[in-house]
Formats: sequence, structure tokens, C-alpha cells
Amino acid sequence: MKRVWIFCLFAVTMLFFISNILSEVIISRNSVTGQTITGETVTGKAVTQDFGIAIQVIRNGPYLILNSPLNQTYSDGNDILLNFTVDYHERVWYNLDDSINTSVTSETSFDLLSGSHTLYLYANDSNGGITQRNVTFFVDTSYTINSPPIGGGGGGGSGGGSSSSSSSKSNLDSTGKSQKKIIVNAENLDVVLKQGQTTKREITITNPTSSLLTINLDIEKISDKIKISESSFGLDEGKSITIILDYLAREDSIPDVYIGNLIIEDSGGNRKELLISLVIKSKDPLFDVNLEIPDKFLLIEGGEEAVGNIKLFEVEQVGRVDVEVEYSIINDKGEVIVSSRETMAVDKQANFIKSILTPKEIKKGPYFYVVKVFFKDQIAVSSQRFEVGTKKYRFIDIILYIILITLILIIIFMMYEIRKIKKHVGLHKKVEVGDLVKLKLIK
Repeated sequence: MKRVWIFCLFAVTMLFFISNILSEVIISRNSVTGQTITGETVTGKAVTQDFGIAIQVIRNGPYLILNSPLNQTYSDGNDILLNFTVDYHERVWYNLDDSINTSVTSETSFDLLSGSHTLYLYANDSNGGITQRNVTFFVDTSYTINSPPIGGGGGGGSGGGSSSSSSSKSNLDSTGKSQKKIIVNAENLDVVLKQGQTTKREITITNPTSSLLTINLDIEKISDKIKISESSFGLDEGKSITIILDYLAREDSIPDVYIGNLIIEDSGGNRKELLISLVIKSKDPLFDVNLEIPDKFLLIEGGEEAVGNIKLFEVEQVGRVDVEVEYSIINDKGEVIVSSRETMAVDKQANFIKSILTPKEIKKGPYFYVVKVFFKDQIAVSSQRFEVGTKKYRFIDIILYIILITLILIIIFMMYEIRKIKKHVGLHKKVEVGDLVKLKLIK
């Protein structure tokens, strides 16, 4: 029995330890609007009145670790990786060199000029808590190529020779491509429009090389819906230019999700592709749909479920009707990977969660979760981008799993010990004095 109590004490201690790591506790009475217990001694008159206690777990901001970049000097300013680990959050965003705040859902990369750079990474949660991480790092893209010695000779009895070496900067590698790539900063290129609407997005292109570059831009697959303000131009060394992308949803456009790429090529032989999408909705819909992917499902692995919070709602009063709902996973080429369809009765609105199992062998990369609602001759559409990749499990998650498994084993062992004790007690039945008299063991 003593061992059981020892294990009980250990289990309670572990639970207390976990709760202290992950949260602080706020306790409130039903007649009080909430008081935080801060460790001070609470005094007052005790009463026998019934009361209720509500416990709310509040985290001190999201869990956030900035894995990359590091506080060091990078010899190449191309593809500086932003990698982070985050949990218990609603949104993540960053600020690079005091520029605009930019939301981010998974790792991304930057092309940067030589010099010092400071990155601030933020994450917030539903309780208003914000966690911040920052790092200062350096980029030094200078490099030299030593020229071979140059020699000369004279005639006659005397001759002379001289040799010299020099160094010069070059933007080309052994394949003839520019070692420095153009830097592209872009707004969110995923746009939603109704039929007949237009909007604009800006991208900024910077030439980090020491020579003039010719830049060519093109739209693949959806060039009839997105126009570029300048598709070909020269860009001097160290200069930047802002390009306007005009998104157009024509009146006769079919409501759907249109996916394409913005291709950027320079005369140094480098090429960049930016994924872009345009969702076109009906101009005057009777029904509409909204899709939102929870943060923890914005990055999944192959074979896991893509999960979306879906809201169907009527725009015009149509009463209870049956609608056709189609769910699809589409890759960056616009190809349908998984699709399903069902009929649903909707009265004013419907809110539900829909999970779609992705193929285990699905390729890593960006995908779109697409929902379409068909009612009469109208189509309502909503989509959101997510990534298929490899998840990184945090050390604290592993520790918590180990603790959980340990607690389960302790509980199983306790139950076994309790059953053994009960069995032992049953074998040793209490003997009454009358029984001993009947057996003539005592008088």
C-alpha cells in the first residue's frame, strides 16, 4: 500500500510541474469578475456559502524560437533562410530592416544586399499575448578573382621580363550565370475578387550586382487575368524599381480559383518564379462560402489531413435549400490532387470542419484547399494556401510525450497494485469470536 501512495504522490508532483511550466492560473468566484492569484497571502472571513471556481489557463504568449538566420556573417546574400518554431499562436509576422510587417506561415527566404540587417519575428495568441524574437546578422557579398600572371621578354644581350597580378570583381560564376541574384520583395499575391472587380499588387525588384541588368517578366497560365506594368526593362547597379500587377476579374469570368506564376528573369541567367492566385466570386451571389485553415494545419506532412473551417451562408434570403459542395486540394500547377463532393441542406448558414486526407506520396510544396458551393446557376468559391513539408518537433513536445506516457504507466501500475491489495484482503477474511466458539477452538 505504501508503494501506491508513493506513486500517487509522484503523479501529482509531475502534473503540478507541467502546469507550472505551461501556464499560470486565474481563479474567479461567480460573484467576482476575476482576480489573479499572485502568490500573496489572501485573508478574509470564511463562510459556508456555496461558490463556484472557474480556472482559466493563460499562456504567457506563444512559444516561439527563431532558428535562422543566426547572429553571424553570411558570404552570400541569396536565399537567406527564415526558419522558426512556433506553437500556441494565432499569427506570425516579421519585420526586416524596419520595413513593413509581413505575415508568414512557414519558412521563407530573402535575397539581401551587403551590410547589416536586423530581423524581428513576432507571434500572438488569442489572449493578446505577443512573443518577440530578433537577430542582427551581416551579409558580405564581396569576392575577388585573381588574374593569371602576364609576362614579357626582350632581345639582344639583355632581356627583361615583368609579371603582375591584379584582382577584379565579377558577377559571374564558372557557368556564366550571375553569382548575385536580383532581390524581389512582393505583397501577398493571392487575391480574391468578384466578377467585374479589379485590384493592384506591387513588387519591388533590386539589382545587387555591379553592372546593368536586363529584366524580363512574364505571367504563366493566367496572363489574361493579370497584367504587368513593365514586362522588360534595364536596371542599373544598386537600383530598384516597383512593378504594378493589375488583377482583373471580367464580368463574364467563371467563378473559380486561377493559379499561375510570375516569372522574373535577368540577363545574368537567373530566374525566379512567384506563385500567384486569383479567386473569382459571383458578382451578386445568393450563397457565399468562407474557408479558413487553422494555423497548425498550414504545414502538414504527406498522408495527413488538410483541415478547413468552412462557413456557408446566404447573401439573399432563400430559406432552407440543398446545395452542392465540392472540396479539392490543388497543386501549384492548378492540378486537382484530391476532390470530393456532397449535397448539404443549408438554412441561412452552416458552420463545420472538413478534413481531406492527402496522399502519402504527395510532393512537398505549396497547395490550395478549395471549396466551391453550387446553387442554381451560381458558384461560390473560397480557397487558402498551405504547405506540404516536414514538421519539426520541439524538444519540449518530446519531453511532454515522455511525461504523459510515464503517467499512463504509473496509473496502470497503481490499478494493478490496488487490485492485488483487494485480492489479498479477500483472502484474509475477518474471523468473528462466535465462529471460533462454533468450531470449539475457544470456550
